[in-house]
Amino acid sequence: MKRLSKRLRESVNCGKHLLAGALSAAVCKTVVAPVERVRMDIVLSNTTHGPLGACVEIMRTEGFFGFWKGNLLNIIRTAPFKAVNFYAFDVFSKALLGLTHREDTGDWERFTAGALAGVAALLTCLPLDTVRTRLLSSRSQYQYNGMIHALTEMVRAEGFLSLYKGCIPGLMSIAPGSAVFYGVYGMLKQAHINNERSEKGEVYQGPGGLELPVLDSLFYGAIAGMAAEAVVYPLEVIRRQVQLQMSSGAIELSSGAIVQNGVGKSLQSFSSACSTIVRTQGLGGFYAGCLLNTVQVLPSVALSYFAYEAFKAFLQVDNHQTLDDDID
Repeated sequence: MKRLSKRLRESVNCGKHLLAGALSAAVCKTVVAPVERVRMDIVLSNTTHGPLGACVEIMRTEGFFGFWKGNLLNIIRTAPFKAVNFYAFDVFSKALLGLTHREDTGDWERFTAGALAGVAALLTCLPLDTVRTRLLSSRSQYQYNGMIHALTEMVRAEGFLSLYKGCIPGLMSIAPGSAVFYGVYGMLKQAHINNERSEKGEVYQGPGGLELPVLDSLFYGAIAGMAAEAVVYPLEVIRRQVQLQMSSGAIELSSGAIVQNGVGKSLQSFSSACSTIVRTQGLGGFYAGCLLNTVQVLPSVALSYFAYEAFKAFLQVDNHQTLDDDID
């Protein structure tokens, strides 16, 4: 009975942990949805008039709420991604501490756990991201009536693996990107805590048990997000192009044939996307929408980690209980 009660508490706490990540994603994506919509139009070549022209075109054709087109799907995609990402990071961090027999998380654990958490989240949520990219592209040769229709049509016409288009560049970007974000944020956070301890002899304890003041948390999150984006942005552009491969004639395989299975097809798609970007846009194409993306990343990433910590405090998540070994 005691063991069953412990299992139940751990399950509830795990659910709270995942819910905190999902809620933080919903808040962040809703706030930055207009910037994300304009950036995606630029990346997908839906407009040739730049950010301001894209805004005018959206207002003219879709109205004010057009800036939130695809936001619900984005939340549906991002909420589980963030939930898995944040939770996996905590789990992997605890596991790595167990391997190194250290009491506090160091830089090695942060970077490694961050990379593993990013990979776990990507593999879980990539299908929804691919569907969203198809729905937002104005160049698609197919006409989808919504998320479910797009999902079923892709599986029917192109096979289940079509939902994982862009997986290789995605993995190549998410692992270092997530590692840099968690690593940089963790280092800044730890430095702040150490400074507080050395100067005041105590560590800040904010409302609800927050470990950092609000502005400091937002600032460190922004720095970590900018560092991560600077490393991985070109691979993000390539991934979007690969996801469009079967829905648009914009990317053609140079060999004239598609390898039918697995890694060969993915590698060829990756190479083809790179060559197409260079041929049509030059090297600068790898940074298409980068400035606008930075504007989006600053509030989004800054708010993301703070919102996650705030929701964890509000939901009274017990980090230690969630990650404890199943030993009585």
